[in-house]
Amino acid sequence: MRTISLFIISAALAACDQSPGPPKTVTVRIPDGNVPLAMFRNESDAAWTPATRVSAADFTIVVNGPYWVSLVCLQGAGTDSDPVSSFISIRQIGRTLDDPTELDVPACSPASSQSTPPLPSTVSVTGQLAQGGRVMLADAASGADAGQPFTLRVAPGTYALYAVSSDHALIQRDLEITANTTLPPIDIDASGTALTDARFTIANPNQIAAAAIEVSTTEVSLWSAQLPPTEYFRNLNVYYGDASTTKLVPPEILTADDVQTLAFQERTVLGEHVMYRAIRKPYHAGDSTAVTLPEAINDLQWSTDRQFSPRWRSLPDLAFHFEVIAWSGDLGGRHQTLDVSRSFLTATAATELTIETDLPGMDPSWLLDRTYGFRLDAYAETSDDPANVGMVEDFVNASQLD
Repeated sequence: MRTISLFIISAALAACDQSPGPPKTVTVRIPDGNVPLAMFRNESDAAWTPATRVSAADFTIVVNGPYWVSLVCLQGAGTDSDPVSSFISIRQIGRTLDDPTELDVPACSPASSQSTPPLPSTVSVTGQLAQGGRVMLADAASGADAGQPFTLRVAPGTYALYAVSSDHALIQRDLEITANTTLPPIDIDASGTALTDARFTIANPNQIAAAAIEVSTTEVSLWSAQLPPTEYFRNLNVYYGDASTTKLVPPEILTADDVQTLAFQERTVLGEHVMYRAIRKPYHAGDSTAVTLPEAINDLQWSTDRQFSPRWRSLPDLAFHFEVIAWSGDLGGRHQTLDVSRSFLTATAATELTIETDLPGMDPSWLLDRTYGFRLDAYAETSDDPANVGMVEDFVNASQLD
């Protein structure tokens, strides 16, 4: 069985009312460098022009306003003559001259062909919970039933151990781990502190339709402030459920080294559309229990005649990016993704975008097969900080598109 990886990169300037600015060179970086074709064009150009290869992984393009970078990633167990059996992703990225001039594009080669940093040396930490619950040490977490052992693997160091049961929390600080260690039995209820009850409400509930099905949930998590931001998703789940019956870790057992975050989510179902509005943020004692969520994508509609084009009346106040995805599970799977920055949306005043597939060198077999099921998804984030971010999403499932 052979695994193949193919990129086609292109960059096209987006239409905009502004006059072209001074030329600027943008570096498009592909970690594995497997790019047999790279092209771009400026707004003033009539034809596509090959990008300049400057290294095995880097291409440069010269742009003078809002622009697109497009790639096709073919990866899977097919062959050069049979790409249809492989996973294929078409990705387009919209940026402006105000965005960074180095654009890193995720690699598309198999993981085995990419260089990865060596994992740090770890030791084994084992223990047992008197009550069923969850435990976290450094960046390792585990759940365990009452009386059952757990094992965590961590790099040697000094850490706080977090443990929660259904109604208590326990934090043991300054545990020095230098070698394989067996902890004394942990009785969260006897040695810990009771979780506190809180009732949260959505200050700005979705008003689009009285008949829509709406569900509000809350997720409470503990994070260690000692972990770098890239590790923020290594957290201990404290509570997940109805927002009106939330349980919190009491502030008296927390220090500056602990971060308690709350994630609020509203799910609305209207016909074929499923809409989510959510926010994750640090929580401190005394914060309001009335939570304001980002505004929804207003009147999202899809055109699917030939290419996938979402249009809308308004987007929430975004500081990060807006992304749309069309995908299906046919054969190895097909994705078509479009990702635009806030500066791109501001510069172009766009209320409609198209996932462009009429690109030079585009093989029709790479496109979504319309006889399979589809999901069309629009997604927007307010930040790239996973501990303090707002998100809205609107998706529709279609069994067949004409």
